[in-house]
Amino acid sequence: MLEKITSSELYNRYKDGPDAKSQSAEKILVEGIATYLGPDMYGLPSIEFGTSKNDGANILCVLAEPEYANVKIGSKVTILGNFYGFVQKTVVMKKCEVKEVI
Repeated sequence: MLEKITSSELYNRYKDGPDAKSQSAEKILVEGIATYLGPDMYGLPSIEFGTSKNDGANILCVLAEPEYANVKIGSKVTILGNFYGFVQKTVVMKKCEVKEVI
């Protein structure tokens, strides 16, 4: 079973390392406060854990299905997804699914 990590722990894991791309497709279970719900810049359904509520972390979770599972901005959310890369100071995860909403 995967260990759940916070959005800040995930962000700090990849923010300084040039080897972040070598971890692509790693399955991650991450928890954070939702700061944005809606399409990403490509129009795909996503949930973002933004800097204002997540200790400076910026995580973009692109959902596998356009289902937000009752997530609201400000909700504490646990998401399972695949690490995709670290782009423009943002950890990008793809094929994500909402596992828990508090």
